[in-house]
Amino acid sequence: MGLLIPIALGLGMYLAPDFFTWMRYPQAVLFSIVSLAVLHVLFFALHEKFNKKIFFTAARYSYSFFFMCIIISAGGLGSPFIFLLVFPVIVSAVYLDERITEHVGLVLTIMLAMLIVLYPRAWTDPSLIIRHVTVTVLFGLICYLMHRIVVDTLHQKNEKEEIDRRLSEFTQIEQLKHDFLSVAQHQLRTPLAGLRWALETLKEDVGVSPQNRELIDESILRVGDAIGIVNEMLTTAEGSSTDQLKLVRVPVDVPRLIKAILGDLEYVALVRSVKVNLNLPEKLEIEGDFKKLKAAFLNIVDNAFKYSPKGNVDISVTSDGEKMVMSVTDTGIGISEEDVPYVFDRLHRGKNAISLEPNESGVGLYTTKKIIELHGGTISVSSVLGKGTTVTAYLPIKAK
Repeated sequence: MGLLIPIALGLGMYLAPDFFTWMRYPQAVLFSIVSLAVLHVLFFALHEKFNKKIFFTAARYSYSFFFMCIIISAGGLGSPFIFLLVFPVIVSAVYLDERITEHVGLVLTIMLAMLIVLYPRAWTDPSLIIRHVTVTVLFGLICYLMHRIVVDTLHQKNEKEEIDRRLSEFTQIEQLKHDFLSVAQHQLRTPLAGLRWALETLKEDVGVSPQNRELIDESILRVGDAIGIVNEMLTTAEGSSTDQLKLVRVPVDVPRLIKAILGDLEYVALVRSVKVNLNLPEKLEIEGDFKKLKAAFLNIVDNAFKYSPKGNVDISVTSDGEKMVMSVTDTGIGISEEDVPYVFDRLHRGKNAISLEPNESGVGLYTTKKIIELHGGTISVSSVLGKGTTVTAYLPIKAK
């Protein structure tokens, strides 16, 4: 398609030369047209054979020399066809070729500036020199603007491609997360349900003593609580936004809930030789989902016990009338400064935590944060490596 204009011009000059008497060197123009056609065919053949971009680049430079021949033949410095030099730059810009757009524009600007060398008599005419310099500067500015358009377009294109790539990765991650949670639900629920069934079957055995029957009843209740906690935690973790989860709000006595959690974790505290110090009001009620809050508080206290072997854990609950503040401080292994910003990220675990508890999943604090935020609260962590950690949860007393 790029050859149509030169070929049409060449045919016109050959068939009706009287209409092109304004050209100073018509033979030179015809020669350049023939040369351009030959070069174009040659570059096209080379590109088909080697599939190299350099041949397209060479074709664009050949157009530049062709248009310069027309300008020289049609009046030189005063030629009305100087605007034709923009054509190779526009073609390069249309193909969004940043490098070639810049180089072609630079070459054409230099060629246009050097055009005055072909007209020595023009050097004695200051007005002609000023006009030519002005035209050259304006042409160079146009080339620069075309190059900037290409650069900005490519930048926006790259940003869009990056966004599309990240969106695709996010979609894949979401699918993997969904698959993982589905497997986790099955893998966790099935053995717990089997354990409860086995305990209930054992309970029916007439040979079980009343003392052991009471122990079995207590174990069945604990397994039921564990199944409930697993269901709540996985449901909370699976939700991509808090709007997808519904709260069953009831009055929750926080001190009483803390004491119940300590009862559930009594064995953990005993094994870890953890000393617990409580600073709880006699009664403090907030409006919230009992099961979800129990799962969140249990995660916080359980972490303090697990990562503070032979240490102290201080649990306090205070209120300013509008919000409740629950603080759990331990004297355990602590969290490194670089890990603190990521403690609430899904599956993130510090190196020292992994060495102490290698089998943990890293979803506890992530789930806890989701539950706290679901209730309109916030949670924060401060820690010193090797000295201990403080987790503080802020919850509104009245539902918003």
